[in-house]
Amino acid sequence: MNDTAELTKLLAEDIEDLAESITAKPPSAQKRLLLQCIEQVLSKSSPCKDVIKLLAIAQILLSGSYHFIDETDAIKFFRQFVELSITEESVETKDSALTIASLLLNRVRQHLGKETESISIMLNDAKRALSSARQAAVLSAMQNKVQAAKTRLEAPKSRTFKFPDLDIARAAQNVMEDAAGDWYQDPWGWPEVNWLGRIRPNIVMERLSEDACGWSVPLDVSKRYGGVRPAIVINPLDRVAFQALVDDISIEAAADLPSWVHGWRLARSHPRKGRYESNHAEWNRFSGRVTTLCKFYKFTAHLDIRSFFATVDTSCLLSQLSRRYRKAPVIDRLESYFYAWQRRQNGTGIPQRFSASSVLAHATLRPLDAFISSLGSSFASSRWMDDIWIHSDNERALRTCVKEIEDVLAETRLSLNAEKTEIFSSDQAEKVAHLVDVYEDAEDDNPTLSLEDLAAEPPFQISKKVAKLLKNKNFTSLNEIPEDRWMEFSYISKVLAKGFRVSGDWKRFVDTYIVFVHTHVSEGNLSVASWGEMFPNKADEAVRKIRDLFFENIVEGDRRLLTPLAAQRLVAWSDHFGPSGLTDFNFDQTDGSADMFSLRGVSFATLQLRGLKEKTAKAALDPVTASFLKDTSFEAPPLSARFTSE
Repeated sequence: MNDTAELTKLLAEDIEDLAESITAKPPSAQKRLLLQCIEQVLSKSSPCKDVIKLLAIAQILLSGSYHFIDETDAIKFFRQFVELSITEESVETKDSALTIASLLLNRVRQHLGKETESISIMLNDAKRALSSARQAAVLSAMQNKVQAAKTRLEAPKSRTFKFPDLDIARAAQNVMEDAAGDWYQDPWGWPEVNWLGRIRPNIVMERLSEDACGWSVPLDVSKRYGGVRPAIVINPLDRVAFQALVDDISIEAAADLPSWVHGWRLARSHPRKGRYESNHAEWNRFSGRVTTLCKFYKFTAHLDIRSFFATVDTSCLLSQLSRRYRKAPVIDRLESYFYAWQRRQNGTGIPQRFSASSVLAHATLRPLDAFISSLGSSFASSRWMDDIWIHSDNERALRTCVKEIEDVLAETRLSLNAEKTEIFSSDQAEKVAHLVDVYEDAEDDNPTLSLEDLAAEPPFQISKKVAKLLKNKNFTSLNEIPEDRWMEFSYISKVLAKGFRVSGDWKRFVDTYIVFVHTHVSEGNLSVASWGEMFPNKADEAVRKIRDLFFENIVEGDRRLLTPLAAQRLVAWSDHFGPSGLTDFNFDQTDGSADMFSLRGVSFATLQLRGLKEKTAKAALDPVTASFLKDTSFEAPPLSARFTSE
């Protein structure tokens, strides 16, 4: 059936039945239908009774999650529908046209600022021409949105934001739980976070009220099959502030997720903002569901979104959020943070590996969830963030489904990763390398860890095996990893580094680590810092070369992510080797060139040394670190458990 015949059929239906008929169609058909309805209404070529239905169809489509219309076209159509509401004689048509205009305006954010003056004039003209209370209310709501856009456009660079009460203590607690899984691990476990949540929430509120963003550090995270993931480390104050914003908007972003969506979601029963399900429990649900469905259905599609977090269009995200959430300062402050981070290295999209970003990402993927939910009972699905599984007994239907998903993602400026998107017979699922982490092996009380295991098994399985080896004090497998091969596994460096440290195997890698550090010169290389964790806190003549390397890094500071760990280890070894290197560090960088991340790390470390404590207390630290140390009487923060275990 062609589009014209399809529309004719819909026009013959009762208005009450339209929603079910329309939403059952694939997104590509819905988009064509919407544009056809708009064209017919604006051309005024249809009878009055058909115009009412055409407007009803358009309203149903625009009320859904799909984007369909880009912002430029949305503004153009918005103007035409406002004009239609003025010129039409039928009150019902006026009301419907105005509703359509409002729905179109709600889909515009990035380009609205450029149009505010002319749109304001148009809305004022409409307000004078339209007299009903309902019409006036709709127009007032649109005027408020335009005024907010105008304020954003005209605001000085240093604008202020007025907030309702935010739960800073809850946000700090959420950050601490989240930080346990960070790619970069702070030797002191970010003690400022608890301090901000319990003692100084006012500092967070002050930061949120101003258009400011503190330091961040670019992070290049090794990927399993080569290459890196770009990411950032966010300073504790802005991380808590970001989390507080997202916690407040979390109901609108993630409360109505389908049951088959897992991870970074609010409680499945009685959801409350800022209170999330355990991701461990969510992973068990997800892996169990996928395993069961692979056994039940003949075919499986596994889809992965290309560079998901880095390619999220924040304008689309904020527009999606603002359709449900009415606290404009929260939306505007999120936009301010995104703008600041996106101007920095590795800051594109939304920050990766933060629970706050993952909660927001659910809103970005709402159109995808809506489409998958509409597939019907012959399909079954699961989603873990951008990792999507769809099952069916009909392979051809699955292929059609994947094509539609590509179209849905394109509307939100996302795309599938061609290398990781596959359709296969479900009985082959366990044989696909990148799917093996869904199928947990039975517990093995005496595991081994060969080079073949390192190359083939997923990181979480390697982590479990290393933990078991350490518990059993069975280091034979680790001893068999050659001195010239360990760096091939940088994507699991945190796990192996602990194994080498506890087993004493680190002594075999001293020379190769030094070569590795001198070879990998990027300041954002995470592997340099992660592998450095293999060297113990206990002084040993075998670490003398590493001590010299860390001393060199403290003085030159050219490997930024290594500096906090280097400072911490130099202090730990100072009784044996002396504090050289730390005494040469410039604590008084007042010319604006100070690297606050490195300065913080060295300061925390040197507070344990009597001779440097006074010097540290006078360091030109960022205001948050300085306030934290002052409140704690310049006592050295305790190391996190990760950095004390030997």
